[in-house]
Amino acid sequence: MTQLSKFEDSPNKFLICATNCPWDLDSAILRRFQTRIYIPLPNRHERLELLKLLTEDIPLENLVLWDIVVENTEGYSGSDLTDLIRNAKNCPITELLDTNIWQRTADNTLVPARLFGGMENLVRCKLSEVPYGCAQARPMEIHDVMEMLKTVRPTIPLEQIAKYNKFVNQ
Repeated sequence: MTQLSKFEDSPNKFLICATNCPWDLDSAILRRFQTRIYIPLPNRHERLELLKLLTEDIPLENLVLWDIVVENTEGYSGSDLTDLIRNAKNCPITELLDTNIWQRTADNTLVPARLFGGMENLVRCKLSEVPYGCAQARPMEIHDVMEMLKTVRPTIPLEQIAKYNKFVNQ
């Protein structure tokens, strides 16, 4: 407390603190701060921009499906969106682990055979039997993100958001 009091007497210095549980702070500490700023969950536009940033290295072109993803991520934090995309990026890897029928490509790599793909150059084996460096995962696709929406849920309950709003307005 003494150090905070000394800091208050220093001109041209700012102390910025952040917490996700401001109601757990001692009232003496809270009195030392002149302003409370609440940074809310990302809005629709911010979610879209964050999703674009998280997937900038991946060709995802279906704008209608992206609109559905953005609509279905209301209440997601930036961390929740990051988890969503991280899990979606793992879908092609999980697919490799589950694959038993592969298709040999022109460059002699093996990719999981698609249901509606050609029937030529098919190989039946488990991933552990594929020679090292020959298996190739497909890129993440928008349907991977859509699938992960079923399991990756928002982590901040509505009651906690109301609690933040109440704290800021005190």
